[in-house]
Amino acid sequence: MALSDGTELTLACAIGAAKQPGLVPAFATVEMAEADGALWARHEGIRIKLPAELADRLRRHVGENVTLGIRPEDLRVASGGDTADLSFDAVVEVIEKLGSQILLDVRVGPNTMVAAVEPTVKAKVHDRLRLALNPDRLYFFDRVSQAAI
Repeated sequence: MALSDGTELTLACAIGAAKQPGLVPAFATVEMAEADGALWARHEGIRIKLPAELADRLRRHVGENVTLGIRPEDLRVASGGDTADLSFDAVVEVIEKLGSQILLDVRVGPNTMVAAVEPTVKAKVHDRLRLALNPDRLYFFDRVSQAAI
């Protein structure tokens, strides 16, 4: 699903829900900022270094707030090999064991996100986890028009 083609946020939610009912992408308002020669999406609790392709597309939004979308299956518990640039801390609020996966509702700063993780993950409510994301599966939307960027 390539959302850079002008797909709107509302449609992205509907597509996500149809693909896997109950697993709607998580959305967070982030500010686009340049630092250390890179483009970052940042907000309280989250700071993500954008890959070059995304950075080129989003550079015109530096200093602006945009909406970041991440699907639950594109989040996982971070390992020692994951960089700090593509991971963030989260606090577990709800755990739903589904057999083939576990859904974790997590608090990231003021935002709530859902991570679909391996069934072997040992987590308890109130645990602090480090989550890593798939940088190739980040989606950004204009906050006013809701059009994909």
